[in-house]
Amino acid sequence: MTTQITTKTFAGKLSAYAKSTITQRDNLQDLIKFGLDHYKIDGDATYLTRVIQQCIELKAVPAVTVKDYIKAHANVVYGELKDKTIGFKKVSKKAPIETKYCKVTWYEWSGGKHNTVKKDFDAVARAKALITSIANAEKCKDKNKAVAIVAALEAVLAA
Repeated sequence: MTTQITTKTFAGKLSAYAKSTITQRDNLQDLIKFGLDHYKIDGDATYLTRVIQQCIELKAVPAVTVKDYIKAHANVVYGELKDKTIGFKKVSKKAPIETKYCKVTWYEWSGGKHNTVKKDFDAVARAKALITSIANAEKCKDKNKAVAIVAALEAVLAA
């Protein structure tokens, strides 16, 4: 159960959240490094698999970014394992075990296609796309309503 947030407790709660998040993402980096070190020793990707499975289960970090980060730092693939679970395994049995030094943390890494945040949302472009889709809808049950919505959106855009 969470405590009730008030105007007096908001700043403290927000600060505690930020500190906790920083600690957790650094803890995850340590777990990834441990998994990579263990993989480098004997090719066992069990710890890497456990890390990504926990990321997916908790939904607290971008699991796709973590998965891509791990794949960029070890010659592993992500897929079905012998026990029918999903996880990491070496690219092939004959391939040598390879890992790369982690120069940046998973959360500062820019190599993942999912590790980017759109800075701006183009509301005008989205509104225009909405107008077009409404105007072009051939199966609109209430054409008069669609026309009214289009007119209202066009008026907002014109302002």
